[in-house]
Amino acid sequence: MYGPNFVLAWMRRDFEIELRRILYKRTCSNGVAARPKGTVSARAMFRTLASRKPKYQKFRSSFDYVLEVCNAVVHGQKISTSQAQEAINIGFRVLQELKSEKEL
Repeated sequence: MYGPNFVLAWMRRDFEIELRRILYKRTCSNGVAARPKGTVSARAMFRTLASRKPKYQKFRSSFDYVLEVCNAVVHGQKISTSQAQEAINIGFRVLQELKSEKEL
């Protein structure tokens, strides 16, 4: 099966997919190497969502924590097994909320 680092990297990807879906942000790029004009970070998109849908304010610190751990993994930093498991558990709850949200 997949290890925690893979799950966390995939979770970060899923966060961005769901946030872009909800906020109807750009989902395709004109090139792989160049950062497409108009892209927004996952953290910025979550803040936008929380400002438009106040129920997400309660998830803000959890989202920031999970995103921090996911980013550490993606950038090759080592994290503890307990930290990875905690981030995965919290992240799945946040992701479940995002997946149930309709587009704005």
